[in-house]
Amino acid sequence: LASGVFDSIYVSCYKGLGGLSGAFLLGDQSFCEEARVWLRRLGGNLYTLLPYVVSARMGYDREWKLEAKRGTPPLLSFLDKKEKLAYLVHRLSSHKSISQWLAFDPPVPESSM
Repeated sequence: LASGVFDSIYVSCYKGLGGLSGAFLLGDQSFCEEARVWLRRLGGNLYTLLPYVVSARMGYDREWKLEAKRGTPPLLSFLDKKEKLAYLVHRLSSHKSISQWLAFDPPVPESSM
C-alpha cells in the first residue's frame, strides 16, 4: 500500500468524503480478515449499506473526480488543498507581527485536514 509507506490505510467516508458514515479499511488479506472479526465483535455490519455507499460515492465524485458544475470555479483536489494550506502557513509564519502570537505545529502541514 502507498508504495510501502503504510501497512494499512483508513479512509473516513463522512470526514473525507462527506458521506453519512462509514469508512474504508485497506491492508493485506490477513489484516482485513482480522479486522472483519473485530467488526462483528464490536457490533458492526449494518443490515443494508446502500444509503452509506451512495453518500460515500457522491462524496468521492465530488472530492476526487473534481467535476465542477458549469459556471462555478474548479474544485481543489486534496493535494491542491494541502499545497494551499502549506502556502498560507508559510506566509503567516513568516509575517513579523503574526508570528509573534501564532505558531503552527507541525510547521509544514502534513495533510489538508
